[in-house]
Amino acid sequence: MEWACEVGGSMATRIIGEIPELGGGTEQFDTLRMGTESSAIRSLLWISGFADSLPAVTEEPLAGVREFVRRSVSLDQVLRGIRLGHAQLSTSFMTACRELVPRVSAPIKCRSSPTGCSST
Repeated sequence: MEWACEVGGSMATRIIGEIPELGGGTEQFDTLRMGTESSAIRSLLWISGFADSLPAVTEEPLAGVREFVRRSVSLDQVLRGIRLGHAQLSTSFMTACRELVPRVSAPIKCRSSPTGCSST
């Protein structure tokens, strides 16, 4: 959970750093950060298989959308922010995988086995 919140914070910082129109102040940053944190947490839940019965979108990202509409932020800027956030989230996932998952010393080759793959 702590990791997802850290990643969500870095996503919001990057988005506002590259698209200042999505910022506007502490309150706007916090609204965006809550949405990005929620997205990071939801992604972890989906990857782990615990999100099957949960709705696809939580209230936090929707609050951000309402804020952008209220402030007349263009759809192009919102979609660019989403793309930047997802890129940051993907980078963070891959970095965590490289740090936490042991490196396989031998290449993995598929062969006849119950799982279909084994290391050689």
